[in-house]
Amino acid sequence: MQQIRCNVSNCSFYGEGNYCQASEIIVQASPYSYDEQVNNEYTSALLNGEVQTSAGQSVETFCQTFLSKY
Repeated sequence: MQQIRCNVSNCSFYGEGNYCQASEIIVQASPYSYDEQVNNEYTSALLNGEVQTSAGQSVETFCQTFLSKY
């Protein structure tokens, strides 16, 4: 995997030097919903290639891979 830089130090995948240690990264456009069940269904569809999104700027995206250390 190519090296992915991330400065979110409270993520369980955060590594030394601001390198992400996740084996897979999921990035999508702004959240579909704040409802956890809806987001889980949406993420499953995204992973299965059933959903495509677009964004105009990086601020319109977020990392679905984030998993808090705490």
